[in-house]
Amino acid sequence: MRFTALFPLICTLVAFILSLLCIFAGSKRDYIEHADIFTLNTSMLGRTTLDTSESSSSLLSSIENSVKGEVNELIADVAKALNIHDFYSAHLLDYCEGYFTPGPVANKTVDPDKNVTRCSNRTALFHFDPTAAIQKELKPGISLADLRWPSAIKDAVQAVEIASKAMFVLYCVGVAATGMALAGAVFGVFSDGRVAPLVNNGLALLALLALGIASAIASVIMSKVVHEVNKHGNDVGISATKGKTFLGMTWAATALMIIAAMAWIYEFVAHRRSLGTCARALAPSILNNENGLIENETISISNIATPLGVIHNISFKGSSRRHCEVKKRSGRELGPPSGDVHNNNPTSSHNPSLTPVDKYLPSRNKNPSQDEEFSQIFRSPIVIDTDPTSSTTTIIMGLKAVHFGGGNIGRGFVAEKLHLAGYEVVFVDVMDSIIDQLQKTKEYTVTEIGGEGEKVNTITNYRAINSKTHEADVIEEISTADLVTCAVGPNILKFIAPVIGKAIDKRTAPKPLAVIACENAIGATDTLAGFIKDSKNTPQDRLDSIHERASFANSAIDRIVPGQDPNAGLNVKIESFYEWVVDKTPFAKEGHPEISAIKWVDDLNPYIERKLFTVNTGHAAAAYYGYARGKRTIHDALQDPQINKNVYECLSETSHLIVKKHGIAVDEQKAYVEKIVKRISNPYLEDVVERVGRAPLRKLSRKERFVGPASQLAESGDKVDALLGAIEQAFAFLDVKDDEESAELSKILKSTEAKDVVGKVCGLEESHPLFSKIVPIVEKVQKSTK
Repeated sequence: MRFTALFPLICTLVAFILSLLCIFAGSKRDYIEHADIFTLNTSMLGRTTLDTSESSSSLLSSIENSVKGEVNELIADVAKALNIHDFYSAHLLDYCEGYFTPGPVANKTVDPDKNVTRCSNRTALFHFDPTAAIQKELKPGISLADLRWPSAIKDAVQAVEIASKAMFVLYCVGVAATGMALAGAVFGVFSDGRVAPLVNNGLALLALLALGIASAIASVIMSKVVHEVNKHGNDVGISATKGKTFLGMTWAATALMIIAAMAWIYEFVAHRRSLGTCARALAPSILNNENGLIENETISISNIATPLGVIHNISFKGSSRRHCEVKKRSGRELGPPSGDVHNNNPTSSHNPSLTPVDKYLPSRNKNPSQDEEFSQIFRSPIVIDTDPTSSTTTIIMGLKAVHFGGGNIGRGFVAEKLHLAGYEVVFVDVMDSIIDQLQKTKEYTVTEIGGEGEKVNTITNYRAINSKTHEADVIEEISTADLVTCAVGPNILKFIAPVIGKAIDKRTAPKPLAVIACENAIGATDTLAGFIKDSKNTPQDRLDSIHERASFANSAIDRIVPGQDPNAGLNVKIESFYEWVVDKTPFAKEGHPEISAIKWVDDLNPYIERKLFTVNTGHAAAAYYGYARGKRTIHDALQDPQINKNVYECLSETSHLIVKKHGIAVDEQKAYVEKIVKRISNPYLEDVVERVGRAPLRKLSRKERFVGPASQLAESGDKVDALLGAIEQAFAFLDVKDDEESAELSKILKSTEAKDVVGKVCGLEESHPLFSKIVPIVEKVQKSTK
């Protein structure tokens, strides 16, 4: 439904009613009689015109003799004696006559009450001739010549006779056109196409033309007749007045049709702009393909091969600034692509994620200038939902996300999914090398690795800003963005909070900014929000209203990014499996961002702990055990029966906690564990143990993957032996090349007593039941490293 079209609909409805009233006003007694074209006032006729010296009428002589000496007192009855009414009002279909109450009115500027006694028969193409009408009513033997009726009045009325009839025809045309425009406006409200505004604009212009000319003719007739009557009839007591009510109605109807026509132009242009963003981004490919055709309101595509398969008869239709609907006409065959497309980027029919269509439609480059024109008009990506079960597909565009962190997770996971959801991504980082590369390149690739092979996605439509040197630019970008995400590491959140806080405070957009931290930490967005709301970053007087400018949602992310090729540049290799779960409750009022890769939930905690205590625990355990046994990759480590057993025992203990705490079914958790072990042991990932095990200080902290579940299990008296074994291997992960935390851990172990190490690294109090279990482990590691 096009709600903005209600405005021209209302304008057209009112104009239709007014134009009908202009035609039928005064068509019968007391029916809007005051809406006349002009009124002839004859109530004073005869006051100064009786001249018996030249009269040949015996009746006039008798009248003169009977009123001798009392003419001034009785002159008001003269007109009635002559059978003449006080006024005659002209309308489009007839004229009406009657008397003023309480009596004749000398001052024509006074608007007395009218008592209509009769209206003539309604007649099409009616023309009011007051000379003929009054002459017809005079008593036998009396003529208007006897009253010295000015011939100029008759001449003036006859001069506008043709115009008067043309005016009637134009009003009929105007009413008919306005009626059609009204019907079209009703249809236009419920139509999303461009045809409706275009047709309605034509009908509105036709009605405007007819009503405008008719109104102009009416104004001319009024002016000429009233001017001539008042100029030549004053001496004989005749005057005329314009029909101000009629003028008001006819010109109001004309003005409303002007407004309606302009409103339909706006609807057409606004829709064209919407469709243009959708259609024109695809146009370079569609126009250059003989199977594609752009029509007035849709783009019809037939038999075009894409990585989605062969698309049959799909029409793209604009519906809003950021969305276009794709209606399937005769289905879609999903399968291997054919034709001149990017065959190295097949899209599985089982993957309902959004896929950039503009990248895949074939381009024959028959008209490069057209490509350039369209690329200038459209600057955001076009994507379509590839879910084959849906009858309507959504194209999303024009969104902007600011992402902090240009690392592998940022480029290969978060930015990839945002790009596929239609977002322009603005990378923010302090690493000069990453920013420089992002600024110099227009695209990079994300290679998804899974059991079924590889799939390559090309990421485009991004920019990059160095927040170290261009903080003001970052603030400006965030202040107008739809979404802010980050993948910088939990320890860096406090450093990005100030610039986000300044940008949020600057925002004036009606919809709050969505803020989602994508970190391997529980409640990372809450942590970031806490830094942002600090008085150093947000003025105290603005804290109460910050929810109007930003919504903060915690998330849980799960995707393995293995070690990258040394010469990969910006290109990222990543596992095909992923999970991105986000708490939707902060968006209850405004609605959450439309990102198909995200699973929106009401309670995030089960997902966070299940992921952290299964994926991260299992992955890190395999890495630390593998490092201790000299294994190169996680796959190699899990091929070792003893390490494989150690990992499964750790996940058995965390599964016990997850099932008991969150009510997840035992079989469901068991299946999840099997899937995770299969994932992390993927040989194609080439995930080296040193990369997975890095940052042991963070991974040994209180809420992390080992101490987190072990502390909860210890509190309830449950078994934690396997987790303690993994904790021991983590403490032994020392002085690893290019890992600052492993070097720092080595220093701590050498300079600090075991109890203090447990308190400092693991965040446990001496009274905690797990504390006493870890102290001997630390002492053992300390002894082995001396």
